[in-house]
Amino acid sequence: MVTVLLTRSEVQSVDWRYEFERRGVVALLQPVIEIFPVSSWELVDDVVLRICEFDWVLFSSGNGVRFFLSRFCGGVKFPAAVRVGVVGGVTGDIFFECAGRRADILPETSNAEGLLAKILSELSENIAGKKFLLPRGNRGRDILSSGISAAGGIVEEVVVYESVDCKTAKSEIIEAMQSGQIDWVTATSPAIAESLVNMFGNLLNKTKIISISPLTTQKLKKLGFPPKKEAKQTTKEAIINEILS
Repeated sequence: MVTVLLTRSEVQSVDWRYEFERRGVVALLQPVIEIFPVSSWELVDDVVLRICEFDWVLFSSGNGVRFFLSRFCGGVKFPAAVRVGVVGGVTGDIFFECAGRRADILPETSNAEGLLAKILSELSENIAGKKFLLPRGNRGRDILSSGISAAGGIVEEVVVYESVDCKTAKSEIIEAMQSGQIDWVTATSPAIAESLVNMFGNLLNKTKIISISPLTTQKLKKLGFPPKKEAKQTTKEAIINEILS
């Protein structure tokens, strides 16, 4: 039986663990990062009250969707007139779940570069002067903001969640990895890849890493731990399929 170590936060790993075990995979859990709301909602709530000022809201993660839309309460609703772009299908599903509507733009390639290319292609010369809101995490890259600004768009960013490294692994997880009981370790973002290497170091040579995306693979290679496999899509189903193939 295949044993996989899941490395996302505990909350994010619930449905992953269920799906892995449903497919006959033993799923262990060791978060290498945890996700928290920002310490103060003041800036976020100010943006929520001004939401109608924006032409577009762009989400680069499901966490960004959940934390941002959680502030729409007390009669304040996400306006139908504001268009929405999401980084990928999973983020789009979360937006639909939270807002009750589909995103207006979904890129073919599920990363910030793909979303930027889709926005630039869709809007073309009409991007100049448009106002874009980017709810993001504290570790988010500036691909979207710099690319849209360079094309003449007006960008406002707001941090809606923070990711914090977990410092140490559980003793039973370390023992399992040392003894070769863990067949695969998941790396589902560049930030998780870096935290994973910081936590386990050379112990990772006793297992195999599966990456969720080319960007995560690039990060792992840079850190000296190239993945054994890379999922064909940025979903848990694609990771499971690749592991079992």
